Amino acid sequence: MDAPQTERTDAAGNPLRQIPLPQDSLGRQEPTLAAGGKRAAADSLHAGSRTPELADELPPVPRERLGAAERMRYSLRRWGLPAARLAGLLAVLVLGALVVREAADGRIFMLQRLEMTGDVQKVPLARLKEAVEPAAAGKTFFTVDLKAVRDAAETVPWVQYAAVRRVWPDALMIDVTVYEAAAVYEDGRLVSGEGQLFSANPDEGSETAGAPTFRGEAQAVPEMLRRWRRFSGLTEHIPAKITELELSDRGSWTLTIESPTIPPTKIELGRDANGAAVEERLRQVVEAYPRIVEIMGGPPASLDARYRRAIAAGKVNREQVAEYLASVQAASAQSSARPSLGDADGAADAAAEAEASSSKDSVDDIEAASAADDAADAASSESHETEGGAAAR
Repeated sequence: MDAPQTERTDAAGNPLRQIPLPQDSLGRQEPTLAAGGKRAAADSLHAGSRTPELADELPPVPRERLGAAERMRYSLRRWGLPAARLAGLLAVLVLGALVVREAADGRIFMLQRLEMTGDVQKVPLARLKEAVEPAAAGKTFFTVDLKAVRDAAETVPWVQYAAVRRVWPDALMIDVTVYEAAAVYEDGRLVSGEGQLFSANPDEGSETAGAPTFRGEAQAVPEMLRRWRRFSGLTEHIPAKITELELSDRGSWTLTIESPTIPPTKIELGRDANGAAVEERLRQVVEAYPRIVEIMGGPPASLDARYRRAIAAGKVNREQVAEYLASVQAASAQSSARPSLGDADGAADAAAEAEASSSKDSVDDIEAASAADDAADAASSESHETEGGAAAR
């Protein structure tokens, strides 16, 4: 006689149901699992063999019913990977905190080098380092204030803009943009190509050798720079360059021109009034200049274009012209005596010799004209000589 089967119940006395599991790929049926069985056996099943319906029917197994080894395996499977990730993250955070603390204390990543890009002739590295050292001294790669370093760099003469960046692990790179001088202001400051006034040593910039001098109000410098460029485009047809430009308080323009054969000559242009722009008056002077020199026998001492239908020319100062041409000739001879360093220097020497020859011819012409004037004066009486001298003045 078969023994009566005892119905299995859980701790609360509820009957346990047996749930058949699906067959495997070979048609074999998986062993049945009681609904209240051990959770470890259910977890050992391949995830792909479970169906959503089966997973829903499996109630959670209380952890107190699992054995110690099974609970450990269950915990490792459930929390192992997230715990490893958390431990790695904590290690990175701790290491980063240590690095930041060491950097803040100044024990690592101290700034050791200063690098620079830009015009080292106008801005030597030693001068730049001296200016920015107070802002970077005692600082590290992380704690240095780039704005303070940039502000300090822009106080260096010739520096217009400065860009500062860090270079790992212990250096700063400063890229400087320098001014290009276009003129010299009357108080010794320089005028940039944008019309800005800045302080610098003119000898450190090669472009200041032939730069003109501006005289006028500081706020009028941008307008003076604009007019100088327009005036220069006209006077180059004489040919001559502008060495000085002045704007009076009343808005009157005066410029001084000069060339190897023309001593410094002042030209009065007046103001922009009555629809006559000063550029137009200067254009008339440039067109009439060769004829004026021909009539007067030399370059006039001054020119006044403020008249409506005439140009007033000052009498030729022959002694001044002769002295000027002699100085030009001496400077050209000195330049030609220098040893040639290349084709460019040879071309410059040839040009200097041509200017010297032209200057010599001009000196001879001026001396001959001066001798003729002296002979004419000697033929006059003493009283007429006095009156003639006063008239000439």
